[in-house]
Formats: sequence, C-alpha cells, structure tokens
Amino acid sequence: MAKKICFELDDEGYERLIQFKRVFDVIMEEESDLQEYVATIVAVGLETMLKDIIPQDREVLWDTIRALNRRNPHIFADFLVDVLTRSEKKAEEVKKKVKGEALRYIT
Repeated sequence: MAKKICFELDDEGYERLIQFKRVFDVIMEEESDLQEYVATIVAVGLETMLKDIIPQDREVLWDTIRALNRRNPHIFADFLVDVLTRSEKKAEEVKKKVKGEALRYIT
C-alpha cells in the first residue's frame, strides 16, 4: 500500500527537480508521471546513501553480512532465498540498475 507524504522545496530545489524530470524521462525512454518520478528519485537517493555508508572493503562487508545472519537468521535466510529465486527477473533488474547508476552520475 502506498503512503502519501507532502514536503516543501525552496525555489531552486523545485526547479532542479522539475527540470531533471526531462532527463529522467529520456533515460527511462518514456514519460513518467510526476509521482512516479519523485518516488524513483527518492528510492535512488536512499539506495545511493545506503551504498555510501556501507563499507566498501570486502572483508568488512562480509563481516557485516555474517553479523546480520547471526543477529536474525530467519529474516536473513528469507532474504537470501528471495534474492536467489528471482533469477528470472535478473535481466530487468540489471537494466534498472544501469539506469539508476546513470541517474547518479547525471545529478
């Protein structure tokens, strides 16, 4: 179920958001409605921030994954099963990821 949220932007932020939608639509190869666009921008922003705060060092990352598994093995196992069984959707996910990464470099 979708939740509604309202927020205000200053003039500069509003103009940047509205004008960048044109770039977003070109990347997505179709015109999106404003709600879909803003939801995607927020999701990409959250993912990017998460990526920035998670350690990039592989050893630290693996230690983090193992710690998550120890803390809540049931949820961790459910998550891995879900990820591993989505292989049929992999091509679409890769396409979305590439588009998402493109958005990161354009802004």
